[in-house]
Amino acid sequence: MVQSVVVINLDGQFVQGWTGSGTVISEDGLILTNAHVVLSDRFYEVEDLVVAITTEQDQPPGPMFFADVVQADARLDLAVIKVRSDLDGAPVNFGALGIEPVKIGQAESLQLGDPIIILGYPGIGGEMITLTRGEVSGFTSEVPYGNRAFINTSATIAGGNSGGLAATPRGEIIGVGLSQK
Repeated sequence: MVQSVVVINLDGQFVQGWTGSGTVISEDGLILTNAHVVLSDRFYEVEDLVVAITTEQDQPPGPMFFADVVQADARLDLAVIKVRSDLDGAPVNFGALGIEPVKIGQAESLQLGDPIIILGYPGIGGEMITLTRGEVSGFTSEVPYGNRAFINTSATIAGGNSGGLAATPRGEIIGVGLSQK
């Protein structure tokens, strides 16, 4: 799990704009998140992305890397970002850090009532990573993505958890947390 921190230009100052969550999906630093977490909005232009990582469950994540958007689909609200450097601008061998990418699950095999685990950084009540549990409560279809474009869940997904890990009890990613706005 990572926290994505958006840097914006506010009256000539580079400041934190908003945060979200993400999941490491490859050994070379690819991170899956929501598009709305890493893209500019109608008010602010994203100047940079900082990736923060939790090293202790009872501590806030620490900023460690800069990242770039590799691909984003605003309609499906998914994005892939990639770590590009450390905070000093030096290249990073992400694979050498020993950060285990999450295993990819099969969302197609989900059934109503199956348990789901959500991990993320909600920003409500503190800055630490949180875990919530729920179950599959339905599916939403969307053209052209099919009958399971979205998985509905009874799990609480607060703002900031957007982009976080939605997983099976075995820890396999089957979706990305999307908080209600």
